[in-house]
Amino acid sequence: MGRTVSAMVTHGTEYLGMVSEFTVDVPWWSDVGAVCPGLRERLGVPVFVLRLLRADGDGMRDGHVTYHAEALTRPAAPLAPADVDHAERPRRSGPRWASRASPARGRRRRAGSST
Repeated sequence: MGRTVSAMVTHGTEYLGMVSEFTVDVPWWSDVGAVCPGLRERLGVPVFVLRLLRADGDGMRDGHVTYHAEALTRPAAPLAPADVDHAERPRRSGPRWASRASPARGRRRRAGSST
């Protein structure tokens, strides 16, 4: 068996589009070890899988899985638009301190503090 994978890709706060379906050998939805290299190969840039968006299958394995992936640099080639409602697209949410830029801001703040 195995599973098919697709991914909605963001870079920073920008939604870039969809990576079309490809197959990975590992059936488990939570195992993204084979997903990242597949996305990197298709996009030509390093990526992180951030979360599972949708899964069609039984028992947390096999079937088709859609992930939200973050491209660490902007891919050169444009991606296909996703055929989904805006509400299904990956959203940036959470506290402001949970951003990639926040550790640097925190270090600058601490560097100037007296404690």
